[in-house]
Amino acid sequence: MKLRNTIGLILLLFIFIIGCAGTSEQSGTEQSSDQDLSFNPNEPWTGNWKVKGSTGYLRTGDYVLILKQDDNIVKSLSGSSYDFKGKVVGNQLEGRFVDNEYYILHRLTLKMSEDLKSFDGTDRDPTAKTHPVKGVRQD
Repeated sequence: MKLRNTIGLILLLFIFIIGCAGTSEQSGTEQSSDQDLSFNPNEPWTGNWKVKGSTGYLRTGDYVLILKQDDNIVKSLSGSSYDFKGKVVGNQLEGRFVDNEYYILHRLTLKMSEDLKSFDGTDRDPTAKTHPVKGVRQD
């Protein structure tokens, strides 16, 4: 019985890894253009963001998010370090991406600054630990 459970667990893990690999590819991101990234205070998350994250085990370090906001939905564009998807709630953005190297799901909660040029927030990893992240508009 233990062998059967072990084989089932290995098969489930394999299916999960294959599924995550498919969602982490950039093929699902939209194409960008200069017009797509122009600053609009009504869609403040649109733009090129340099993000400073935590380093170490299961942490991303620094990366780039190229985002396009459409109403309250935000998605990454081609050229972004990660395939990000999120939703705007007030002045906050809640979203997620999968780390391509470790296939780890990162859940971000970000708060936009009053001048719309930066954000602060947290990255919650699968162990439910939160790590600080800061972003600065690059356009």
